[in-house]
Amino acid sequence: MKLPNVWGRGALFAFSGLDGDCRVYSCLNASLLGDLLGIRIHAQELFDLYVVLDGIKDISYNVVASDVISARLKDAQGEETPVVFTFLDQQVIVGYCGRGRIQLRSLRAINETRTEHGSVFKSGVSSFHFWKQDMGSLTLFSFSLGGFVPVKQEQIISMAQKRTAYLERFDRIAPKDEALRLTFLKSVSVMKSQVYTPDGQFRQRWTTPNRLPHRWLWLWDSVFHSLGNYVLDPKLARDSLLSVLDVQREDGFMPHLARPNFTSDVTQPPLLAWGALKYYEREKDTKFLENVFEKLEKYLKWNKDNRMDAATGLYCWHVNTNSENCRADESGMDNSRALTAYRAWTAWTSAALC
Repeated sequence: MKLPNVWGRGALFAFSGLDGDCRVYSCLNASLLGDLLGIRIHAQELFDLYVVLDGIKDISYNVVASDVISARLKDAQGEETPVVFTFLDQQVIVGYCGRGRIQLRSLRAINETRTEHGSVFKSGVSSFHFWKQDMGSLTLFSFSLGGFVPVKQEQIISMAQKRTAYLERFDRIAPKDEALRLTFLKSVSVMKSQVYTPDGQFRQRWTTPNRLPHRWLWLWDSVFHSLGNYVLDPKLARDSLLSVLDVQREDGFMPHLARPNFTSDVTQPPLLAWGALKYYEREKDTKFLENVFEKLEKYLKWNKDNRMDAATGLYCWHVNTNSENCRADESGMDNSRALTAYRAWTAWTSAALC
């Protein structure tokens, strides 16, 4: 079965809350490099973990997903060697490649200590451990936030197979057209990477638009996530909505951004009730509606009392017109191609109606 296998610079590489504990302040996040076969690890410090391609004539990718990379390298003599990157857990990246080809470089000048087990990089109170070991024609490796983590090839293979098996289970509902099918499976992989486990004020799993850089919960994004997450897991679709309601204030206000220990003071368009309805239409979960009804009612009333102009009956959204990076603020229209005109329009309506 063919899986998504297109390499894209900057694509997210991250452990998912669907596979185990994954907390925003504890997990490793990475992105694909552009000029090298490897990843850039975005921790307190930046590291590039990559495979040296000297003497390699061809690269064949088996899968390039959000939490597993599998490829084969072919040299001038036609000999092939495998490459695998995946996660052991939220704090450990593991893999293997041709003997002696794995390299780790720090993008900043930080202290490195070499030991018999590998290298330790220290930055303030944080430390990063890079372990590698030659085994026959391969080098096994791990990058960890919590000490050296020796791994076996069988362990890495098992983790990689688990990740690819997750994608394969969605093949039955994917489009028949091959290009659309691969795009669908890639989307499933990306959605999977955006899931965190309960943390702080979030009492169940929650989602983010992008672990890099927008790694927090966002109000109406979470509603859109819920619609897509139903494909992954109906319970995750429900959790995506409930976690937004976890951060509601007593007066009904809903922040547009929330972290495990923080909420913002602005909001976004009220799509939560619509998202709850769509979930109910699929699951017929009346208990869910009973649990969220009062909160949704309070939220809509807050918008009516605070974001509706009494004279016109129109809703309006606050925009910080003094900021060059206002990004349309409460409207949520971050990436509109007509953003310049939209800023002018929202600035006028904000002044005229609010």
